[in-house]
Amino acid sequence: VTPEFQRVTRSQQSAVNKLSHGQQSLWALQTMDPGNVAYSIAKAMRISGSLDVMALQRSVDMLLMRHDMLRSCFVEKDGVPERRVLNNRFITVNAVNASEMGENELRVVLEEKARASFNLATDPLLRIAVYSLTDKDHILFMNIHHIICDFKSLQILIIELGDFYHSFVSAAEVMLPEQLCTYQDFVDWRDTANVDQARVYWKNQFNEVIPVLTIPTDLERPNVQQFAGDIIVDEVEEELYQQLTALRQRLGVTRYGVLFTCYQVLLNRF
Repeated sequence: VTPEFQRVTRSQQSAVNKLSHGQQSLWALQTMDPGNVAYSIAKAMRISGSLDVMALQRSVDMLLMRHDMLRSCFVEKDGVPERRVLNNRFITVNAVNASEMGENELRVVLEEKARASFNLATDPLLRIAVYSLTDKDHILFMNIHHIICDFKSLQILIIELGDFYHSFVSAAEVMLPEQLCTYQDFVDWRDTANVDQARVYWKNQFNEVIPVLTIPTDLERPNVQQFAGDIIVDEVEEELYQQLTALRQRLGVTRYGVLFTCYQVLLNRF
């Protein structure tokens, strides 16, 4: 059965906007624990060759013009959070001479910067710095709050930042794809879409006591979340990978959707 999709269309831009359900959750978590950095996304990239800091700054300016989410702050009004777009918000690229820093010292500095929390109401929610070890060796550091960006969006931002930078240093015209819709368009569409059926379904699913997940773990869950997790990397055999690819193509879904469904099936056993 081929599902019917509703197209998200562009809506009128506004200086004050509603939050998505995910943004509401992130706002609440950050408000309850202002020093929490679990939802900060930090990334450091090495740049080999000459770097024009002024061209980089102009590129950042262009990013902010293209994506109003980067110019946003999140404030509370009458007990309800709202996203406000600040047209006068600028983000300065912090250029640091790191020629006297060793690799270990620089790593400590970057880790410290990654642990710096955000104030969602007052701080720019994107921070950019360049640490120049030599004239030909630089570290570009970015830290952005998850409430305005996810990992996929960060990849797009980095690509667009590179495209803008290339256009400035080479005096070439930058050709970026037209934005057919924005995340705010999705949020606005969500409020007009027919979600009553889905809401009724999940209320019926959890009309009694929500069952506790009894998955076996090595350690007991602490009373207060510590965010002391880790990453385990494993490889999938080529044959299984091809089977997963064929399945997602047949269903018309993403690879992430297939793998997440498998994960949900696993949890359902417990």
